[in-house]
Amino acid sequence: MKESLKIFRDGRFIKLWAGHGISTFGDMITFLAIPMIVYGITGSKSALSLSVLIRVIPVILIGPFAGALVDRLNRKTIMIWSDLIRAMLTVALLLSPDQYLLTMIYIVVFLKSLIGIFFNPAFNSTIPSIIKKENLMSANSVIGVTQNILQFVTPFAGAALIGFSGARSVLLIDIISFIVSAVAIYFIDIPRHPEKSRKLITPGVLLKDIGEGFKFMLNSKTLTVIMITTLITQFGQGFIAPLWLPYVIEGLKRPAADLGYLVSMQGFGSILGTSLLLLLGVRKSKSYKLFYSIFTLMTGVTIFMQITTLNFSVFIMWGTLVGVFISGMGITTQTIIQHIAKNEILGRVSSTMNIINQAFMAIAVAIAGLMGDKVTTRILFIIACSIWLIGCIIGSGLMLLNKETVTDDDITEQQSA
Repeated sequence: MKESLKIFRDGRFIKLWAGHGISTFGDMITFLAIPMIVYGITGSKSALSLSVLIRVIPVILIGPFAGALVDRLNRKTIMIWSDLIRAMLTVALLLSPDQYLLTMIYIVVFLKSLIGIFFNPAFNSTIPSIIKKENLMSANSVIGVTQNILQFVTPFAGAALIGFSGARSVLLIDIISFIVSAVAIYFIDIPRHPEKSRKLITPGVLLKDIGEGFKFMLNSKTLTVIMITTLITQFGQGFIAPLWLPYVIEGLKRPAADLGYLVSMQGFGSILGTSLLLLLGVRKSKSYKLFYSIFTLMTGVTIFMQITTLNFSVFIMWGTLVGVFISGMGITTQTIIQHIAKNEILGRVSSTMNIINQAFMAIAVAIAGLMGDKVTTRILFIIACSIWLIGCIIGSGLMLLNKETVTDDDITEQQSA
C-alpha cells in the first residue's frame, strides 16, 4: 500500500487526479439530473433511450478520428479546450427556455459527447506519459478509487441539491467543475510528440493512423480478447443504460429518488474493488491477466444475480458487489492497454476500444428504445444481464487460455517489431 501511494509525490499526477476528480463530480450530478428532467417532461422510456443514443452517435462517427488526432496534437491543449467548451454548452442548457428544454437537452448531450471523445483518449494517454509503467496500476487504482468515492457520495449530495433547488439548477456545479479541471490541467507539464505534430494532418493521414491503431490491436491476442469481451458486454449494457429509472419505479416499485441509493451503493462497492487493487499494490504485469479474468467473470455473475430478485434491499446488496468487480475489471483493462500500446499509438487504441464499446451499446440502446414502451423493463433487464454474463464468461475463459504475456520486455519487443 505504501509503495502504491508513492505516486502522490508526483505533482503532475496530483494536478491531473484532482482536476479529473472535480470534473467527475460535476458529471455525476448531471448524470442524475438529465434523466429526471427528460422523464419528468415526457414520462417516456423511449425518450430516455433517445437521450442515451444521441450521446453514443458522435463516438461512433468521430471517435476514430479523435484518437488519431490525439496522437498527433498537444494532449494538454485538447483536454483544456474540451473542458471549457463543455462548460459553455452546459451554460446554454442551464439558460434554455422551458419550452425548448427537451430539444436543448438532446443538442447539448450530443455536443458534449462529441467534445468528450477528444478528452477521454487524451486523458488516458497522458497517464502513462507522466507515470512510470510499474506504477500504472497504482495510478489507475487511485483515479478509480476517487471516481468511486464520488459515485458513492454524489447521489446523496445530488439528491439533496435537486430536492432543494431542482434538477436543472444543479447543472451549475457541472459548469464550475469543468472550469476547475481546465485550470488544473493548464498547470501540468505534459510531454508531447513534436515529430508527429509537424506532419501535415490530412484525412488520408488520419485514416492511415486509424488503420495502424486497429491493426496493432488485432495483432495482440490480449487486446483482441478484451475487444471480444467489450463488444458482447456492452451490447448487454445498451439495454440497461436508459432504463434504470423506469426499472426502479416499475420493477422494484420504488420512488424515483431511490435510484440515488442504487448508484451510491454500487459506487461504495467500486471503492472496495479499487481499494483492494491499491492495497495489493499489483506491480507484476503477469498478474494483470489473472486479475482481469477473475474480475470479469465475477462481474457477469453478480450482474445476473442482481436481476433475479425484486426485493430492493437484496437488489442493492448485489449492486454493491457489482461495483466491486466491475471496477476491478475496468482498472485491469485500462492498465493492460497502457502496458501493451506504445505511447504514440495509445490515443488510437483507447479510442478504438471506446468506439467498439459505444457502437454495440448503441445498437442495443436503439432496440431498447423501440421495445421500451411495449415490453416490460424487467424482461429487457433479464435479456441484458444474460448477455453480460455470456460475454464475461467468454472473455474470462479466453484470457486464461491466452498465452501472450504482458510484461515490459514483451512491450519493448513489440515496439521494436
